[in-house]
Amino acid sequence: MPVEFRDLRWAIVASKHRSLRQAAEALRIKQPTLSRGLRNLEYRLGVTLFKRTNGGTRPTVEGQEFLEAARRFVDETEAITVRGKNRSRGESGRLTIGIHTSLSAGNLRATLIEHRHRFPDVDRQLVDGASDHLISDLASSAIDVAFVAGLSPRWSDRSLLLWSERVVAALPANHPLTGRDVIHWGELRHESLLMSQRGPGPEFLKLLDSKLGSSDPCPLVRHDVVLDRLLSLVGVDWGILLVLESATGAVYPGVTFREVHDAEGPTRLSLRAYWRQDNANPSLRPLLDLLRERYPDISAAPDAS
Repeated sequence: MPVEFRDLRWAIVASKHRSLRQAAEALRIKQPTLSRGLRNLEYRLGVTLFKRTNGGTRPTVEGQEFLEAARRFVDETEAITVRGKNRSRGESGRLTIGIHTSLSAGNLRATLIEHRHRFPDVDRQLVDGASDHLISDLASSAIDVAFVAGLSPRWSDRSLLLWSERVVAALPANHPLTGRDVIHWGELRHESLLMSQRGPGPEFLKLLDSKLGSSDPCPLVRHDVVLDRLLSLVGVDWGILLVLESATGAVYPGVTFREVHDAEGPTRLSLRAYWRQDNANPSLRPLLDLLRERYPDISAAPDAS
C-alpha cells in the first residue's frame, strides 16, 4: 500500500523524541493523531516500527533500518524541493552575461560582486565581445543579458540605462602628453592609436570621427586581442589606447592614464543593459532587480519598466 510523505516525517520525528507526546508537540498535532498515523504506517508496511512501553516509544530493529532509509529519502526530497524553489526564484541556475568593458574597477565589477554575494548558487558565465557580437548573441538567446557601452540601433527589445564612464587615454609612461593633467581630443590627431576590434573599440572610433571631424582622424593600428594585451603594448610604446575608466583598476608597467576632455569637460560613454523580454530564465530577473536597486535615479526611465 502507498506510504504518504507526511507519515515518514512523523515517524522520523517520533524516533528522535522517543516520546509520542513530545513528538506530537514538535509536529503541532494531537498525540492521538500521531499515534494513529504511526499505526497506519506500520499496517501499510506490515512491519512493527516502534516498541511502545510505559517508558516511551523506541524504534525496533526493523524500525531503525526503515527510518534510516526514510531519513535519506526525506532529506533528498526536501533538498530537491528547495533547489526547485530557489531556481524558480532565480537564486540558482545559470546566467550568461555579455560584457563589453573591463572588470578591473567600476560599477559593473561592483554589481557582479554584489550579485555573486547575494546569489552564490547562480552559475555565472561571462562572454566578452564587441557590441555587435553581443547584440547578435542576445538576439539568438546565446546570452541572457549584455552590458554594452552606447545605444545600439540594432536592438528594439528591452534595455536599461545604467551609468556612464569617462573616456581615458592609456599612454606610454615616457609620452609627452603624460605631463598634462587631461588630454583634449585635438591632441590625439597625429598620435598612433591602438584600436581593438573587441569591446568598445567601434564606439571609440565613432567618437574620434565626431570629435576630430574626419573619416580618418589619426593613424590607427588595429588588433584583435583582449584589453590586457593592448595595455601591455602601450607599456612598450607601441601607441596610445582609448579605454573606459573601468579599465584603470589594474596596474600595467609603463602605462599612465589621463582623462580625455572636450570643450565641455570629460567625455563619457553611457552603459546599458540589454535583454530579451521573452527570456524565461528565472536567474535574469534578480540581476535586473539588483541593477534597478543600485541605480534608482534612472530605473524609472520609460525603457526600464
